This record gives sequence, C-alpha cells and structure tokens, in this order.
Amino acid sequence: MWCCDGHDKLAEWSIEIYGGIDAYSLYVPWIYVGISNRKPVSVALQYAQVVENFGRHLAVIRTDRGGETTMLGEVHLALAQASQPELRQSECHFYGTSKKNQRIEQWWGQLEKSCL
Repeated sequence: MWCCDGHDKLAEWSIEIYGGIDAYSLYVPWIYVGISNRKPVSVALQYAQVVENFGRHLAVIRTDRGGETTMLGEVHLALAQASQPELRQSECHFYGTSKKNQRIEQWWGQLEKSCL
C-alpha cells in the first residue's frame, strides 16, 4: 500500500510538495516539489508517471479526502480494473484523515526535522 499526501509547510514561499511512501518498507517511490501539489491533474499525472516508471502499480493506495486526490483515485481504479474488472474503488483506494495517514505523516515530520 502506498500512502500519499501533500506537505504544505513551505507553500508560503510557493514551494509545494506531494509524495507517496510504501507503508511496509517505508520506501519513497515518488516525491514532487513544485508549484502544484493541490491540483488533481498534477497529482494524478505524478502517480501515472511513477506507475509507468515501475511498470506496475500497487493493489492499494491510501489518501485523505482532499480535492487533489479525486483524479488520483480514478487513475488508480482504472489501472486496477484492467486486471480485475469487478474491483470497486473502496477495495483499492482507502480514504482517511491526514492524521490517520501515519506513514507519510511520519515521513513529513522526519523531513522537517532533518532538512527543512
């Protein structure tokens, strides 16, 4: 499962961060630093590029219910349904509050303490 979320602590300086982390291994498959971590198209494109680079996608992603995650969820569902047509979104895209998305939130905290 990949846990995905944005980090907005530097938004005041027009630096927006979005990324994903593997919940089991804590490997960070992608991190985006730029000016558009809140745009659904940008986040979905980031995810699609990571999937293309890996040549596969994970079974489940976890995000908050932010506006930027709607298209990400649709892209993930479409990829998952290519091999499992009967799959529903609730089986492959878990929603929760940002605070409950602990893996990525912990990583943001480590990033703040060590680098920012």
